Amino acid sequence: MKYSVARVVFNLGVDKAFDYRIGSGQHILPGMRVWVELNGRGRMGVVTKLLGRTQRRGLNPVLEILDAAPTLSEAQLDFACYLTRYYPYPLGEFLFMMIPRKLKVRKTRFEPQETMIHACVPRKGENRSRVTYIQAGLLKERIEAYRRYIREALKEGSVILTVPLVATLKYLRKELAGEFKDMVVLSSYQRDNEMYFSWQHAHSQKKLILSTRLGLFLFPADVRLVIVEDESNSHYFSQEKPYYYFIDIARYLKECRGIDLVVGFDYPSLETYKSIKEKQGNPEIIRIPFDLCATEIISTLSFFTKKKGFHFNNLFLELVRKNLDEQKRVLILYNRRGYATLLKCSQCGHVYRCKRCESVLKFSAAADEQKGVCPFCHYQEDIPKVCPQCNSGYIRTLGLGIERLESHLKKAFPQHKVGLVSPSVPRDAEILVSTYGVLDGPYLEANRPDAVFVLDSDHSLVRIDFEATLQLYIYLRRLAAYTRTRVYIFTLNRDHYVWETLSDESDVFYLAESRLRNQAHLPPYCHFAKISLRGRDEKRLFIGANTVYNKLHDNPQLEVYGPITDVPFKLRGYFYYSVIVKSKQKAPLYQAVEEITKHSRSKATRIAVQLR
Repeated sequence: MKYSVARVVFNLGVDKAFDYRIGSGQHILPGMRVWVELNGRGRMGVVTKLLGRTQRRGLNPVLEILDAAPTLSEAQLDFACYLTRYYPYPLGEFLFMMIPRKLKVRKTRFEPQETMIHACVPRKGENRSRVTYIQAGLLKERIEAYRRYIREALKEGSVILTVPLVATLKYLRKELAGEFKDMVVLSSYQRDNEMYFSWQHAHSQKKLILSTRLGLFLFPADVRLVIVEDESNSHYFSQEKPYYYFIDIARYLKECRGIDLVVGFDYPSLETYKSIKEKQGNPEIIRIPFDLCATEIISTLSFFTKKKGFHFNNLFLELVRKNLDEQKRVLILYNRRGYATLLKCSQCGHVYRCKRCESVLKFSAAADEQKGVCPFCHYQEDIPKVCPQCNSGYIRTLGLGIERLESHLKKAFPQHKVGLVSPSVPRDAEILVSTYGVLDGPYLEANRPDAVFVLDSDHSLVRIDFEATLQLYIYLRRLAAYTRTRVYIFTLNRDHYVWETLSDESDVFYLAESRLRNQAHLPPYCHFAKISLRGRDEKRLFIGANTVYNKLHDNPQLEVYGPITDVPFKLRGYFYYSVIVKSKQKAPLYQAVEEITKHSRSKATRIAVQLR
């Protein structure tokens, strides 16, 4: 059949396809990028379908074909259509997520390598996909378990192994390089050309692809297995539109393409825990036993006092000293960056704040010059010696950051080496100081401390986030797996259920958390959407947020809350409001969200949605 019309979609947030006339001599296939005119401007689009004729008249021609072969495979076109069933976003947004940056931001011509696969590769034998859960305490143990699945899957096709962090990606590459020589790495941190050539190489036959969450959308046509490492990690959440829940994307790819899925973790998300308990999809469950060190909960008002100078709590000092006397390496965790958390005039009380955010500026003694630094946008400002507001008072540094904590520890333990965790920290340092971010990556697995002190743990429990307790529990259990002897946790709230269940089997905590989530109608026992609105005009933004609330509030199938201010309320010059929506059923929630996003076209207010 001769095709004369190409159906084209664009990445414009519009759920609509446009027809264009194919010129004589133009050879076009679905999945190719084309350059066409839309509303008087040249734009790049993706051909999704070829038609013999159309009822539309006066079609504009296809001006230029940008690809020698389809950029998007038939499998990717099918998967993008599959995703539109579950997410309220246009087809074009998903299709352009499947194109490497170099090909979607410029009119670069795509010349495929000879080894690249374009057509879907049929699977041999029984077309029944499997899901396997692997639970192990250490990343090395999970890697060893992954090897067997990778070897088997590479006999038939390609394998994608996704990780939440670039640091973990580098670690995995080093660990697997000995056995799997021809690996491909895909990451959003790569430069455009590097990512482009890696993408081409990944679409050759039977490749092991290591990637961050980006790689799941750039999958090759012969993919046979997807492995999701550390599926409960918060870095898997998309921070840009279209918002999605990563593990759901992996499950949808499994269903759409009939591939196998392996999910690895030390502690699962509550959604995964519920799936395992209910045996959804008849999964295979592999548990590798692992040991945890003892945890000790210490109830105290604070680990330090500031009366007549700075003084550590006597109990804290004695515990640290006891471990040092036993030749143990100590790690102290305190989740405040910099030297001081506040810069304030001693006379008039003026507090230095970021000009672009709501946050107060922190002070870092590590810098060559005295500067206040914003913890959110990293804006920096020189701090004068005299207050510019009253011209009389001097600027005081208040609050405790890890740099100041390090200096006080040096005074308290002058005979021991103290240092902040960094690549340059001395290997013989006996006291290490860090923020909670030390667990982001494989650092602790390679440098296991003997004893860990967790300070200010209650701060993690007061965040406005229903995942806060679960995330803290997983964090502390991971610390117990990486620590050799004991984890000391300082808290003001000894009766919180997270402390009561910390030393029990993990099922005790998960059952308690599940019961509370069920009572409060929170995921995974309901469907949840957070609609975030961003704008530079605070009053106009609040009116827009109220409009969204009023549109949703009349729907009897929805629970609607808000508008509420986000944390931080102001970031990089933009104010943020959110509306929270819950529903027992997925369909009414997604339909409502789609209506909101479809009819909100204000340039002054941007809307994004996070779905659970």
